[in-house]
Amino acid sequence: SFNAKNEADNVQHIEFCQTCRRLYSNGAISLAVASLSSQCPSLRKVALSICGLFLESLQMQKSSSLKDWRERPQLEMLMSSIQRGLSVRRSIRIKKLQGSSGGAALRYDGDVTSKLNVPMVPAFSAVFLAKALLILSRPADDMYGQMNRYFLRLTHFHGAFQDFFGLPGFLSLYCSSADELMRSKSERNWALQSLIDGAVDEFSFRIIARHHVPELIMSSVGSQIDSPGKKGEMLIAIDALRTLIERGGPSAISHMVMRQGLLSWLHGIVNWRKVFALFPFDDMKCKFLRLIVAAVKSHRSHTSTPDDGQKHPSISAFYEGVPLADVVIRIFLDSKVNTDTDVNVSINGYQTELYELTCDALWEVYLTTPQKIMGNRCSECHGMTTLDDMTSVLEKFATHKQMCARVLAALCALPLASSSARDDDSANTFCDIALGFILSKLPTTSSDLVAICLRRILDLIQNHGILASDPNFSSRFMKTRTLATKLEDGVTVWNEIFKLLNK
Repeated sequence: SFNAKNEADNVQHIEFCQTCRRLYSNGAISLAVASLSSQCPSLRKVALSICGLFLESLQMQKSSSLKDWRERPQLEMLMSSIQRGLSVRRSIRIKKLQGSSGGAALRYDGDVTSKLNVPMVPAFSAVFLAKALLILSRPADDMYGQMNRYFLRLTHFHGAFQDFFGLPGFLSLYCSSADELMRSKSERNWALQSLIDGAVDEFSFRIIARHHVPELIMSSVGSQIDSPGKKGEMLIAIDALRTLIERGGPSAISHMVMRQGLLSWLHGIVNWRKVFALFPFDDMKCKFLRLIVAAVKSHRSHTSTPDDGQKHPSISAFYEGVPLADVVIRIFLDSKVNTDTDVNVSINGYQTELYELTCDALWEVYLTTPQKIMGNRCSECHGMTTLDDMTSVLEKFATHKQMCARVLAALCALPLASSSARDDDSANTFCDIALGFILSKLPTTSSDLVAICLRRILDLIQNHGILASDPNFSSRFMKTRTLATKLEDGVTVWNEIFKLLNK
């Protein structure tokens, strides 16, 4: 019976090892390691138990008898490193608690005990360890050598992983000094992708910012942007910056937008360069526009000043946004977007997304416009965008009713560059489209849209008198009288336009 019991135990042990191996092959163990960063203590407890059972299976004698499980030693090395690292971290925290209590015996309540025994690992480190666990099972992976060397170099506390609150492997991989160009490129891309996956909240961003990663990425993009062979890496870097802005909370806005000048940097990237050389494909333009939208939105929310319980845009956000609006317009006009009558049919794929992102970006800039600037004549605050470019954008959006209202409002509020005689035709077209859109939306036309359009029409007629001789325009303009009476100063603006049309 003793031999029979041993035989049964051996069968169970082999089945246990094989089950653990199947779970690992399907990514379940990597999921458990990544779950150590969960904010739910119960989930972390389950994940920690799974990791412990998997390490136990790796250390069993029966697992070494599985000849085809060749990666087992590397997996045992990594899981043991995690176990020792968590134990060292727990010992350090206990020592600090004893120091703060003057060496007296500690009496832990339930919350302290839970935090000591079931710690929450920062997301970046958890993602790094989960990815490393997958990589070590594939010797053909490009990152296998780097991951293997990383854990073999850990010597303190018998190879304990202690970089839980840092950026393990990021700086050495992103600043890769590999001799082979393709290897260094793959290492940098892997580091950036890990950053995107690991930046999940404000706490993660604080760790990232402490290592000056945003500045490093921005300077790297600035050096790569003129190199045709590094466009792919540049796109991942742009995605990483957008991820940090969107997930990093107030700390990311304060650090990247206010301190590092992200909006000025975005404008400087495109300012003196040809758009087609920077972004030869529409997907590249879309990624850059997404970053602009995220940056302007975050800046607007951070710099808005409360008044009567509401937030209003600040002057600084407006003057930061105006140059970016010109960048957005240049990127959009450089694209080979179709101008057929039915935009829903004529644009597809990235072109559809390009329309949407252009609309979103211009609208975000519009929302930064303070009321006192919006009420001024456009000629009183010169901008960077020509009337010809604005008219070209408006013509492309004219048939897309859902987006046209927001684009029209944004263009009417946007300051103009110095006008010239050749802008007369553009002024005529712009006013004609603007007035036609307002009348086509009656009676649901927004009062704010009507007000800002009338101010822009007045400004253009004052500088380009060509519209005064157009009877068709005059007859259509008369239909806006009722709308103007419902607006503050609407009748005054309407009367000024009426006088100019009658001259």
